Amino acid sequence: MGRFQKILQDLKDRDVGESDTVNVVRDMLADLFGFDKFKEVTGEYAIQGTFCDLAVTNKERNIEYLIEVKSIGLTLKENHLKQAVKYGINAEIPWVVLTNGITWEIYLVNREHKGDCEHTCSINILELTSRRGDDIEQLYVLCKEGLTNDLMRRIYDYRKIVNRFNVAALIQSDAVLKVLRLGLRKLNTDTKVTTKVTTTEIKALVFDVLKRDV
Repeated sequence: MGRFQKILQDLKDRDVGESDTVNVVRDMLADLFGFDKFKEVTGEYAIQGTFCDLAVTNKERNIEYLIEVKSIGLTLKENHLKQAVKYGINAEIPWVVLTNGITWEIYLVNREHKGDCEHTCSINILELTSRRGDDIEQLYVLCKEGLTNDLMRRIYDYRKIVNRFNVAALIQSDAVLKVLRLGLRKLNTDTKVTTKVTTTEIKALVFDVLKRDV
């Protein structure tokens, strides 16, 4: 990983174009993510008369995910994502990856609602370190071995459950409000308020705390 971090930083400093970025992404797929770049990575996957930048296949030669590559100096934007999602919809491939070599954004394409997609995870290669196990696990989602374990889908399913909206809903549930009410009573045993008012007040406070984010 360290070797590619140096390469990516050098390419960014030189502000290389898209074709050079595609070349280093192809090498990363081989040397970092474990794919055979001659058999399992292709730049010749045609989608309605045009070609996506790269497509990753499994051993049965079925497409696992499409990759839309932008120049390493570009910040990935909404219009870049729309292009990647369009490829996924037209090719009926559920997973698309948008990258500039440094940042890798993984999306699940919603084929029932054309144009919609859901963000699964984001990886910044320059921010990772091999000394942290969590960082190595981030890379695993794009690796060949990760595909055999359907890791993209598992991470997507996990984040559908573990997110700020579900946490906010749970915090405002009666069970949690009851725990908060008891905790506040312990802070000041002289305060005597009815259960109904206390729950209402706490719920309003919780909503005020959460509303900025969720």
